[in-house]
Amino acid sequence: VITRQLLEEVSSVALMEMETLFEDTMKNDGDGSKNGIWLQSTREQLSVSSLEAFVFKVMSGTANNISSMLQDVRANRTTEVRYLNGYVSCLGQEKYGLECPRNM
Repeated sequence: VITRQLLEEVSSVALMEMETLFEDTMKNDGDGSKNGIWLQSTREQLSVSSLEAFVFKVMSGTANNISSMLQDVRANRTTEVRYLNGYVSCLGQEKYGLECPRNM
């Protein structure tokens, strides 16, 4: 449940950021049909269900790995999770007015 809630926030922020970047760079470049296809494809890739499928695929494929983050946890060192989640939360709130309490 928490993974899905985190991904709902990530998806919302990522979609807003992608839309902003699209507006700033691609909207008026004269290739509307190609850009529309790209935009729709990117929206689908950033959907909660697509992100969730990707996360679980990576988790499954790396289940036997000993990642640097796992090594940090085992050694009681700080991990990058707070930084990454904090970035999502700050970007969502400060730039788009989206509350992202699960990523704080």
